[in-house]
Amino acid sequence: CNESAATICKEMGDSSGTLRYMDLAADGYAESGSTDSSAMALDKAAKCLEDMDPEKAIEVYHKALTMVQETDRSRMAGGFMNRLTKLYLKLKRYKEAANMINEEIKKYMEVKEVGRVGQLTIALVLVQLACRDTVSAAKYVQKSFKCEEFEISEDAKVCCALISAYESGDNNRFQQVLQHPILRNMDNEYLRLMKELKASSEVSGGSNNDANGEDDGGGEDLK
Repeated sequence: CNESAATICKEMGDSSGTLRYMDLAADGYAESGSTDSSAMALDKAAKCLEDMDPEKAIEVYHKALTMVQETDRSRMAGGFMNRLTKLYLKLKRYKEAANMINEEIKKYMEVKEVGRVGQLTIALVLVQLACRDTVSAAKYVQKSFKCEEFEISEDAKVCCALISAYESGDNNRFQQVLQHPILRNMDNEYLRLMKELKASSEVSGGSNNDANGEDDGGGEDLK
């Protein structure tokens, strides 16, 4: 079957073959009316490609995301968004990472999952600080305040502490904030990002390539 052929291609390091056969499998499932199976086939393909060809993996995840969004599979959509964010962070495409995190926050705000909104808002603040854009970071925190109980949460306090310490230009203070248990328990992608963050007295309020989450995905990637 096509999925077996894709597995063989993966073992041979053939990313094009892996994608081709998984695409065929996904199309077959879609034609038979099995959207979930089609999306899962694309998910397998993207996971196979993450190390071999991350750019292709991003394309496949976007295809899968579009598919499940059309059929209102919110849990699957959230999973694909998370994988896309991690790939964008790996490639240091912070603008797109910010956009994806923002979209995920909106979904969790709709269902009032305060805990997840808090985690994602912290992630978004970190990405914006990587862009040296404290203005957008603060705006996102304000948006998350619309989610009931977030404003009084520990996550909100961490967000505000990060922005305040970063804007102060006091790197020692900023590094102390980064040692907060909530931050140290984040996914590896964010732990790696935090190692690169340093506060500077030359910090500006915004980035020339504004990662404000309202962009349509065009323009240069933020590094």
